[in-house]
Amino acid sequence: MLANTINMPTLTHHTLEHTPLTTIHRAFVDAFSEYEVKIEMPIEKLAEMLTTRSFSPAWSLGAFDGEAMAGFILLGARQMAGETVVYDVATGVTRAYQQQGLGDRLLKDLLARLPAWGVDSFVLEVLEHNTAAQKLYRRNGFEISRKFNCYQKSFDAPQAEQIPSSSRGAEDLRALDLPAYLSFAPSWQNALESVQNNPGQYHLEIIREGGEVHAYGIVHKQRGDVMQLGVAPACRSTAEVAGMIARLRAHTLSERLVFLNVEAGSALDRDLLALGFENTVNQYEMVYQVA
Repeated sequence: MLANTINMPTLTHHTLEHTPLTTIHRAFVDAFSEYEVKIEMPIEKLAEMLTTRSFSPAWSLGAFDGEAMAGFILLGARQMAGETVVYDVATGVTRAYQQQGLGDRLLKDLLARLPAWGVDSFVLEVLEHNTAAQKLYRRNGFEISRKFNCYQKSFDAPQAEQIPSSSRGAEDLRALDLPAYLSFAPSWQNALESVQNNPGQYHLEIIREGGEVHAYGIVHKQRGDVMQLGVAPACRSTAEVAGMIARLRAHTLSERLVFLNVEAGSALDRDLLALGFENTVNQYEMVYQVA
């Protein structure tokens, strides 16, 4: 236990409609300051992440010691296939309140509220090596639905002048059968709705031949995060994936491309390994079905 741990006072739990972003940011930075995966989160980046992932303050929960936030569960909310689904954007406990069961109490409180909110399911991701968190979620009724692998690769300077853009905008995707182009269903943070929540942050690139869309990709213009990469079934090959990756490099300021949450065993998973991407970290998607 940390030397500066505070004996757990009587904390109040409430939703976050009236909680300033600055308060959430302060607690977030403290809670993740010693996290296994280093997280740099200026307040502007946090605001973007919350918008992208459909943050719902009214369905998010904080534990407060007076005005100070001691812990939080930040939820996104979406309608998916006729159901109301929530997603754990971030869960954390500030260092002074860790190792005292606060995360478990917050989670139980939140789960008890979901039926009244009309929620059908609750999705989250947990690092493969974070067995303590996995046990916590299993105890509370979550089950693993699939495994995700994460990849990155650094490149030389972007090739913007070598590969012309062939994208005309998001309307180009509306006529496509996107599930047929993808080798797995995108995770919450990579879903098309995430892109549409912050369209100015992303570039959509499309490869066409003879008027037909052979492949498409979506990349963050600043950070190089690849949200989706899809290839038409008749064209699917590692070479086609490599061609799209080359184009995406031309439309990000980052010298590194990052693929988060690639479903383990999928065609894209195999392609990235074949193309020399480094597997950086893995995690599980877990789902709680609301009774």
